[in-house]
Amino acid sequence: ALFAGLFKKHTYGTQTTLGKPEHLKNPSLVTIRKFYDTYYVPNNMVVILAGDIDMSETIKLVDKYFGDMVPKKVPEFKFEPEDEITKPEEVLVYSPDEEMLAFGFRFPNTNDKEAVLADLVANILYNGKSGLIDKNLVKAQKVLEANGFNYLLSDYGIMGFTGKPLEGQTLTQLKDLILAEIEGLKKGNFDQDLIKATVNNLKVTRIREQESPMNVAFVFNDLFVTKTHWADYLKKMDDMGKITKDEVVAFANKWFKNNYVAVYKLTGTDPENKKVDKPEITSIEINRTGTSSLFKDITESPNKPLAPVFLDFKKDIKFGSIHKDVPVWSVPNTINNLFTQYFVFDMGSHHIKKLPLAIEYLKYIGSKTKSNENINKELYNLAVDFNIFTSDEQVYVSISGLEENRQKALTIIEDLMRNPVPDQKALDNLINAKIKERNDKTLNKESIFWEALDNYVNYGPKNPYNSVLSNDEMRAIKAKELTDLIKSLFTYKHKIYYYGPKEVNKLALELKKSHILLPTLKNYPKKTEFPKLKADENTIYFVDYDMSQVEISMQRWDDKKYDPKKTPIIRAFNEYYGGSMTSVVFQEIREAKALAYSTYGYYGTPAKKEDPYSAGFYVGTQADKLSIAFDAMNDLLNNFKESEQNWQVGKTAIKQSMESDRITKTSILFNYQTALKRGIDYDIRKDIYQQIDGIALSDLKTFHSETMQNKPWNIRVIGSKERLNMSDMAKYGKVVELSLKDVFGFEVDKKELKP
Repeated sequence: ALFAGLFKKHTYGTQTTLGKPEHLKNPSLVTIRKFYDTYYVPNNMVVILAGDIDMSETIKLVDKYFGDMVPKKVPEFKFEPEDEITKPEEVLVYSPDEEMLAFGFRFPNTNDKEAVLADLVANILYNGKSGLIDKNLVKAQKVLEANGFNYLLSDYGIMGFTGKPLEGQTLTQLKDLILAEIEGLKKGNFDQDLIKATVNNLKVTRIREQESPMNVAFVFNDLFVTKTHWADYLKKMDDMGKITKDEVVAFANKWFKNNYVAVYKLTGTDPENKKVDKPEITSIEINRTGTSSLFKDITESPNKPLAPVFLDFKKDIKFGSIHKDVPVWSVPNTINNLFTQYFVFDMGSHHIKKLPLAIEYLKYIGSKTKSNENINKELYNLAVDFNIFTSDEQVYVSISGLEENRQKALTIIEDLMRNPVPDQKALDNLINAKIKERNDKTLNKESIFWEALDNYVNYGPKNPYNSVLSNDEMRAIKAKELTDLIKSLFTYKHKIYYYGPKEVNKLALELKKSHILLPTLKNYPKKTEFPKLKADENTIYFVDYDMSQVEISMQRWDDKKYDPKKTPIIRAFNEYYGGSMTSVVFQEIREAKALAYSTYGYYGTPAKKEDPYSAGFYVGTQADKLSIAFDAMNDLLNNFKESEQNWQVGKTAIKQSMESDRITKTSILFNYQTALKRGIDYDIRKDIYQQIDGIALSDLKTFHSETMQNKPWNIRVIGSKERLNMSDMAKYGKVVELSLKDVFGFEVDKKELKP
């Protein structure tokens, strides 16, 4: 809707990726083929390669496989210029989930002389850390969510803004708050230092981009499709560093006027909802023995195997300590001068119920020496990212950026965590925002199905998701309770993970001086355990939601605890059965029967040695295909589909993946952490690689019969009760209909929403 409003003539707005309902009613294979033949020609394409490649050999391969493509004249793309937007335009859209705002302005295209200014202005307004919207709206707790982004394309660009309102706040009020920040920019109400800091942060981002071949490939792709010269890309940061405050203000006044399009997304049913009749789809028979000539060409082509590189934790990680209860794990960075450092605590919300709230609260308060605004500003000036987050069983405090600024950043963060100043107003605002966020989740299909209902089906009515602080409990909390909890963190045992250029012994000496600790650190509080919900019979837990589709997940816990010896067969089974486009599940349900938007099956490995394995099967399909989907799932669960050819392909895929995969940087540290939690101290991938050739299709069949066949399942389903045949559903298990209060633990009154 936003693009359609901004671009009424250009295909950016008139030709969306999927098309409109009228485009979908009569798809023409002839038209599709004509389009393909016209545009998919060598003079209109680029082959992008990035990574550890032999250039001369690679070019030979490109010539071999693409050299016979015949160039054709490609029609010149022409468009009629857009009319100027002279006053704000407003659009209403509806869906069942929570209300949201999006609005945007047209911006210059990516090769315009002002494109560099556009990128700078966008980051001054919003950068996720210390932009005007970050500082004055998000950190000031005046909105639930607000952000901005620029998207510069070949012919036009946009500067867009999105957000979610607080309780009692309208979308119009939210929009006006963001517009006020734009007006502040136009008046020059920002520090000159913000320009320099923004450029420095973008430089760090670019360095990080260049660490990954995938990111480099995407940069090449963007430059190709926008016809941007490589030289211009390279000097962009230097050009940005020369921009003055006056130029920023002039740009803002030129482009930000009453010339925006605002889209108000309300909770409800679209009054103009258009339906498209579904075409009849003929099932195809999967040929599990035949092969195409293309398949033979690919699989029989000589392929020099790469040598796999497995982790050797004792060599890849340098170990040190700064305290008897605080080990240091370090991986050297020999590529550039960036670092990432974590303080890791093996306790989370299951240990201290108030911990997640305390962690989030820390992001809105200051220390005895610095305000929250100054902390964010100083870290941004240092081009250092700071984050603190918690899970059920861990807390991570992370910082990353330039090594030369690490100590300065650590001093700021240590001060904040050791000397936080209680601010009851900030806490009250945060609690109100959390309650609004909770209410929004009860409207959101993803939150209902993948969070609340998933936990209910795994653990029952009392589960990790709804065993959290109630709204009343949160409202009763005093700010000092949370700051005391934050101050106590460094009194517990913890670990330090580091990836960077500093040698581990020098790092440890430095941290011993700066990270002051008590002689003895505390053990973690006792963890709350949640018994797992056993599947004694097929039980369907259903939540009614206004949607055209239906989502089904069959899941259960196995009785067996983690055993590293099972890892190779599990990896093999998941690849063959439900892990890829060549898997049995994908081929049978999505390709042969056209049943699913998405589908997969799995046998899940526990995160810790004391936990059990799990199994599951997911299908997202149309409401009227519920019975067909259940039949197809049950068929695959109870009847193993055999294809020696598919297994050989899967086996090769596993080996080639391991041969080419390289675990680097902080991933080495987290792989080691995972291994220790599972009771091993080596890279388990080595076992898989060495044993995979010895696994036969008959072994997969046996594994399937032991773990999937004729088992009872707990099943979660979300869909519209009006569209689903509930009596059909009851054929596949005992149906337990759950309310939102059942799965979330509280009930929200539905209210009428206005822009």
